[in-house]
Amino acid sequence: MKGRRVDNIYVIEGNPVSWKEAIQMTADELYKNGCVEADFYQNCIKREQMYPTGLATLVPVAIPHAESCCSIHKNGICLLRLATPVSFHRMDNTQEELPVDFVLNLAVMDGAVQLRALQNTINLFQDKEFQSDIRKLKLQQLKKVFVDKWKPES
Repeated sequence: MKGRRVDNIYVIEGNPVSWKEAIQMTADELYKNGCVEADFYQNCIKREQMYPTGLATLVPVAIPHAESCCSIHKNGICLLRLATPVSFHRMDNTQEELPVDFVLNLAVMDGAVQLRALQNTINLFQDKEFQSDIRKLKLQQLKKVFVDKWKPES
């Protein structure tokens, strides 16, 4: 069924200097691969400013995304491994900042699939085995481990 799965998974690395630049890198990757429209980045920024996504999991991660209806052609996610942490505001305490090591941008058309994707991401970044691997793996290995463990359809 169209829009019910997330088959387009991209794993990149970079050294952005701000949370906005980190979101830009992930949005650009999703745009380059035909998942989203050019304004997806701005939609992510607007949502992040209203509802921060920094998550203090075992490996700190931010999960920026646009609303499920905005600027998305096909479901996709982009995982960005940061060379140095970038601060995002925390999801559970919006007044505090959290240096994150990863940014996972979700471009998902269906709200129910988006919710499952968020739950799977939170569970994955709490996984001690995943945590021990992800900082040191080569990019292609990281993508394989991420895809194998993320289980977006569960």
